[in-house]
Amino acid sequence: HGDFHAGRLEVDSFSVGARFGNLNGTALLAQDARGWRLTGNVRSPDVSVEELVRYLTVPAGAEQPATAAPFRGTAKIELALAGSGPTVAETLTRAAASGPVSVSGAALAGVNLGLAATLGGASGAGGVTRLTEFDLEIAGSADGLAARNLVGRAGGLRVKGGFTVDRKLQLRGLIRSEVASPRGTAAADIRLGGTVSEPTYQ
Repeated sequence: HGDFHAGRLEVDSFSVGARFGNLNGTALLAQDARGWRLTGNVRSPDVSVEELVRYLTVPAGAEQPATAAPFRGTAKIELALAGSGPTVAETLTRAAASGPVSVSGAALAGVNLGLAATLGGASGAGGVTRLTEFDLEIAGSADGLAARNLVGRAGGLRVKGGFTVDRKLQLRGLIRSEVASPRGTAAADIRLGGTVSEPTYQ
């Protein structure tokens, strides 16, 4: 719902349904003396992280893999839209979305971060990490995605760090895993690599 005329397009509300969840928000694209400017927001209470990974990594019409995606959970997002440029096309190309994300039922396949902390590294710490709390801040654009201030926890396990995903879905980042016990705190720094569909932990 919205209206438009020369130099201004205002969307009071939009709703987009996809297989990975529902997106809602507002947008304003307006012209001023310096060019065009985009503002707005995108919200969702139910983005399936697993389905989003499949949407990004599995070509349309291809058979879905039988194995589970390496990242799972349901994300709640509250993102702000922003962009500017001399033309509408450049403004939309430069547009970015940023804001907080909270994931319930978060799980990482391929690494047990609690075990990695006790071993001092990811070597020999295969498995799955399930987190009861998982929060981060993201900034996404046509160039990729950057996540910072990542904080997760489950019992005595604490996880923090950040990562980036480029246009080719290459994954890079660093996570610090800590496990507290009566004997003290064990910790390990783990580097993320590989791709979104096949991450590596070192």
